[in-house]
Amino acid sequence: MRARNVEGGLEGRRIDALAASECAALVDKDISPIDDIRCTELYRREAAAVLFKDAFQTAWERARC
Repeated sequence: MRARNVEGGLEGRRIDALAASECAALVDKDISPIDDIRCTELYRREAAAVLFKDAFQTAWERARC
């Protein structure tokens, strides 16, 4: 999946914790989760933002080594 809004939010920016947090909020614009018996759309949106932030921070830490 490509998150174009997130890409745009990162373009030309210094990579730091603030950028990661702000871009995690942009994930919401790039997904269209559903409600079903397992969980709600809202939960999936919140989980996607958290997963993005965690993955982004891990990738950034690995790149800096």
